[in-house]
Amino acid sequence: MLARKKTALLLAAVANGALSLAARADGKSSMELGYYSNGPGGKELAAHDYAVAISAVSSVGVGADSTTALIGATNLCVAYTMTKAFREAVESCDAAVTLARQVDGPASRSLSPPGATARALSNRGVLRALSGDLAGAARDLQSAARSPGRSATPERNLEYLASSPEYRERMALAERGAE
Repeated sequence: MLARKKTALLLAAVANGALSLAARADGKSSMELGYYSNGPGGKELAAHDYAVAISAVSSVGVGADSTTALIGATNLCVAYTMTKAFREAVESCDAAVTLARQVDGPASRSLSPPGATARALSNRGVLRALSGDLAGAARDLQSAARSPGRSATPERNLEYLASSPEYRERMALAERGAE
């Protein structure tokens, strides 16, 4: 029980960070990725030194508990996404979603602030958008927007995705195909 409380305090004490992707030519704001700035690789992510962030998180190894593993998986998800190492990003983002659901789950909800699931789903949604899976991106971002403890980031990312000409075109084609 003491380890769970210590873990919850660690998650609560870890500062939040966000990285924005480049803005579009039409002037719309960009999508955002959330990371744990005081966790392994966090300072490197803030400095946009993604290769060093990957190394810093990887050198820590597998975390002793789900919160430590969540922080590492989230920060790797962001670093790999920013370097467009999509295969590795998918693995890290999927792991972050799984771990976040455990950390935000009913058994540990009283010990840690909610919101890890929203962050992990939003990050995976951004990854999916960047890799061309716009429908998957929309599902993840909508789920993130409905998650407890969410920030405004999932909604902003969803707005950005919905304003994308490519997304609107694909949705229009899908609607025509359904008729």
